[in-house]
Amino acid sequence: MRSLLAIALFSWTAVVSAQVAAPPLGAAASFAVLGGSSVTGSGARVGGNVGVSPGEAISGPITFTVGGKFRNDVTARAAQRDAGDAYGKLAALSCKPLPNVRPPPGVYCIVPAFSGTLILDGDQAAVWIFQAAGDFAAAPDTKVLLLNGASRDNIFWQVPGSATLGSNTLFAGNLLAVGNIDVPSGARLSGRALAQKGAVTLGEAFVSMCCPLVALSPPALADAVVGAAYEQTITPAGATVTSGMLPEGLTPAVSGTPTTTGRYRFTLTATNGEGCSGTQEYEINVVCPAIRGGTSPITGASTTLPAGMAGIPYQSLQLPVVGGTPPYEFKVLTASDPPLPIGLPPGLTVSPSGLLSGTPTKGGSYRFNVDVTSSGSCIPHRITYSITIFPLPEGG
Repeated sequence: MRSLLAIALFSWTAVVSAQVAAPPLGAAASFAVLGGSSVTGSGARVGGNVGVSPGEAISGPITFTVGGKFRNDVTARAAQRDAGDAYGKLAALSCKPLPNVRPPPGVYCIVPAFSGTLILDGDQAAVWIFQAAGDFAAAPDTKVLLLNGASRDNIFWQVPGSATLGSNTLFAGNLLAVGNIDVPSGARLSGRALAQKGAVTLGEAFVSMCCPLVALSPPALADAVVGAAYEQTITPAGATVTSGMLPEGLTPAVSGTPTTTGRYRFTLTATNGEGCSGTQEYEINVVCPAIRGGTSPITGASTTLPAGMAGIPYQSLQLPVVGGTPPYEFKVLTASDPPLPIGLPPGLTVSPSGLLSGTPTKGGSYRFNVDVTSSGSCIPHRITYSITIFPLPEGG
């Protein structure tokens, strides 16, 4: 187990974004967990120092990936002093209402009961500060996702009361509270839990201020085709969808057979073997099947149909198509195409499934247009079919 005292001596220069500066944490920077009255663990994994001051109690099982325990000694007292200074700088700022779930860097007021997914998209210099008016609670399954280099070290949650993270919460940033902080079983905090006066209670949770950036691979995904098997290998393995929507027909493992065209945007979050998480935003464009012989997903295999004879039932025929994804939908159109007769031969019909049948009543050479639509919301493609109906022989 390595000590992080060296980190405590590191001078953290304030990072300035376009609108706001991150306050330095000073000696508190090496602490993942810092309580005022006590710290209680129930099987938590912690990456960083755990301390308490002015209280002295650190109890219960805590597994360290790195760091150690500091009970109201010079290191813990210095950390509380500097955490208090940082809290004061945060509290002196003026916040504005949170505009949406993807806010730009800035200082925002947050409601006491927080839920859903918050996406913080920015570079390493971007700073977000969230201010509560009293107690603060993140509902179960709440997610704070960092994209494109956004750093947990530049995210601050200033809580004048007590703070509670719900189970299965994926949280990020420096949580500075005057009162108690509760991180229950199943919650994950990439950052710090710093309580000035209250207790910090840890269930079977994960808290770390040492997590490296976990990059998901590949950085982008290929287009998919309706009706064609699709599979992408995402590393680290076990990524889950944390916002947006996968194409219909694909599983969370980003595999399956897409059924509907469209552009689908979603984020995946994966956790490495050390318990650290990373998030990547993806887009999959699901297109119609490959085009052959034109600009359509469906191309007629042979548009000249077997001839028939007036007055004799035509042998039922499925209109031929190549490409696309069955089942198809067929719609006969009335179109001008001189000098040949227009439309179906009298007496013949085409069903919605593309079955040509009936008894032709008049001879001639005919051409008729059919809009064929592949499954998966693909665009219709117009195919022109031709058929010759021989007149009934005289005296026949």
